[in-house]
This record gives sequence, structure tokens and C-alpha cells, in this order.
Amino acid sequence: MTSVLASWHANWTTAYPRLMGPWTVRRGDSWGLLDPERGRVLPVTPSDDDRLPGITDALAAGQLIGYRHGRRAVVKTSTSFIKVVRPSRVSQLVERHHAVADASTGLETPAVLAATPDGRVELTRVAGSSLHQQLRMWPSRPLHDIGRAMAAFHELPITAGVGPPHHDDPANWVEISKRSPTRHLPAIERAARALPELERRDNTVVHGDLHDKNIFSAAHIPAAGSALIDLDGLRLGAPEDDMANLAVHLELRNLQANTGLPAGARSRLLYIEYERFCRLDHDRLRVVERHTWFRLACLYQYRAASASLVPSLLRASSG
Repeated sequence: MTSVLASWHANWTTAYPRLMGPWTVRRGDSWGLLDPERGRVLPVTPSDDDRLPGITDALAAGQLIGYRHGRRAVVKTSTSFIKVVRPSRVSQLVERHHAVADASTGLETPAVLAATPDGRVELTRVAGSSLHQQLRMWPSRPLHDIGRAMAAFHELPITAGVGPPHHDDPANWVEISKRSPTRHLPAIERAARALPELERRDNTVVHGDLHDKNIFSAAHIPAAGSALIDLDGLRLGAPEDDMANLAVHLELRNLQANTGLPAGARSRLLYIEYERFCRLDHDRLRVVERHTWFRLACLYQYRAASASLVPSLLRASSG
């Protein structure tokens, strides 16, 4: 079974797995479309993607920095970012950005500069650098401003532009993993069975994919303003869904960089700073943390640079 993975993984360092259909794979600036059951990859040229008719004009304006075949792309220009989606999704993407821009949270978010019927949505850049970049320079960076910013964000009014509640079902990740099995599959199946159930909640607007690469600030100063990007997943949920996802990513970076910081130090500080402004349900935080570690383990088994971390991520998912 594992040999099927090895036959393609030796040449493609990153895969973006999904439950149905082919997977997008990447090696540097090269892209492919993987049949995970057979281990066969068809090299593709993003500009030829007929399900994203706006991609050709977007690429003429800048550099491709993200791509999922037939689904979406991100192009960086000298002054903006262009998101390319299927034409049917343009209005939804614009609505989600407007839902945040029209509220007074104190957070900067990308403004919509233009939206075209072929699937292009051009967005302004936000100021500063990402929390991910800052933590590489200052591993002990204060998180007070992040706690304050997210507490304000979670006060957003619920509007039509916000998506419905969503939760990654562990059973789906097991099925995804079975499509191109790795040596970790038995451990993934055991970990999925051990996960506690995560109750759906729909009382708060949440970012939906809050991690350190989606939070920006102007400087390494606690009082600096913060910004959020990548609002595609704006949806209903609970504050703990965002904060636990971010906390796990902060701990993950600690593992990846081997900073020497005590395990759990960053996540505890994040929660303390958030709770200066809003209360958190710590029981739910622990459950979301476990589900997030599990999901990352399933993803990272298909990323050459981080595959060695999968056993540690699965252990973390056990609580």
C-alpha cells in the first residue's frame, strides 16, 4: 500500500488531499494532478485551468503563490493580491470581505478593489508582517494585541455574507488517508476513534482558518494594530474554534523551529491575553485542539518537509 504513495511522493513534495476527486500536487513551481488510488500524476499548467477562466489574466499581472486545480488560485502583484475562484463563487467571496470591512472591529482586512465575472477578486494588501514571520525573529513575541484583536473580531454581527457552521469530520480524514495510504494510517485510524465529539455551535462569526500566517501587525510592538487576511472561510462557529486552531499552530511552529520554549507556553499566553477581553470555554478549547492536531497530522503525512512530525502530532491529538 505504501509503495503507491512512494511512487509519486518521491517526485512531488506536497499534496493537497481531499475526500473526492484528484489531488493537486506541487514541486517548486511545478504543479500536477494526482490520482491518489493509482499514484499517477498528470503535470498541469495552471494557466490552462478551464474551471478558473480568470487565471490567465491574473497571471499576466503577477506571480502565482497558491493553487488548487479547478478550485482557486492566488496571484501576488506589486500592489495587491488577486484571488481567482470559480465564477459562481465571486459574489460569496466579495460578501465575506464586505461583512468584515463594514464592521468596526479595529482590525484591518483586505478591501475589495475589483471583482470580475470570470472569477477574479483583487484585494488590497494589509500593513506589516505576518505573525509567522515575527515569531521566527522574536520567538517570545507578546500576544496581547492578538488577543485583543480577536476578541473584537468575535463581536462581529452575523450577516448574510457569513457561511454556515463547518467541522472537519475525523472519519472523512481517515477516508482521505486511505486513498493514498502511508505508514501512519493505522495510527491515524486509532487516533480518530479516540477523539471526543466536537459539538457544533453557531453563535459567533469566526475566521474559519485562523493561523499565524493569516494574522498581520505593523511592528513588534504590543500596541500595534492587527490585520486579518484570507477571509474565504468566514463562517458561524464558536470563539474557541479560532483560538484553539491558532494556539495549535503556535505550538506547531515551536516544534518545527525547535525554539526551546516550553511546550504549551505560547498557547497559554494566547488564551490569557484573549481572556482579558472575553471568556473562553476551556473544555471546548481542549477538544478543538485535539481535532486540530489530528487534522494537521493527516495533512502533513503528504508534505515531505514535515512528514517526520506526524507521530508527534498524533500524540498531541490524544490530549
